[in-house]
Amino acid sequence: MNAKRLYFRTHITTELGKGVAYMEFTDGRNSRVIEMCGATARWGDIECPEHLIVEPLSECGFRPDEEIEPEEFERAWKAAQG
Repeated sequence: MNAKRLYFRTHITTELGKGVAYMEFTDGRNSRVIEMCGATARWGDIECPEHLIVEPLSECGFRPDEEIEPEEFERAWKAAQG
């Protein structure tokens, strides 16, 4: 059975400042995240979960216009990993 993946982009404010977060959810759980604030990018995944959000997708409250295509997420993922 294939896992269901959904992707989102949303504006954030963190200790790094204002920026954008890109998130991948696999079967309703955050599986990868990128936070880009100015020139700083940080990321997390299942193996490095420090920046993943623990709430399930159903509790995140994303708007329909925040959903993005997988290709946009993958471009951000590659950029964040340098």
